[in-house]
Amino acid sequence: MHVNFPSMDPTVAMPGYVGRWLEAGRLHFAFEQCAAGSNIDHLISIFPGAACPVAHWGYIYSGKVRVEYVDQPEETFSAGDFFFVPPGHRPYMLEDTELLQITDKDEFSAFMKQLADAGLVPPQ
Repeated sequence: MHVNFPSMDPTVAMPGYVGRWLEAGRLHFAFEQCAAGSNIDHLISIFPGAACPVAHWGYIYSGKVRVEYVDQPEETFSAGDFFFVPPGHRPYMLEDTELLQITDKDEFSAFMKQLADAGLVPPQ
């Protein structure tokens, strides 16, 4: 399989965020472009600790992200960093950021269903 993310049409586009998503095997891949100052607080407020309930792995191509955790010290990721964030995190874009985020596809689908059921995103 070969995919050129930048050439794909956006899956999701909204102010401050453009995402190109695909699933392969058991994984959900999201090539994301996020504006400085953006966050997902309005979405994850429905979850315990107002934090994302799923784990992600990824790579920062450009920019900088500060990640707060409900149970550990915050971290900052910059261009060139590989990252893992466990459930219970809140990301904040400190700069315009381009990243690849990888999530278990079943966990991602359940997360998106909860957001859709709460009326926060359109049904998938």
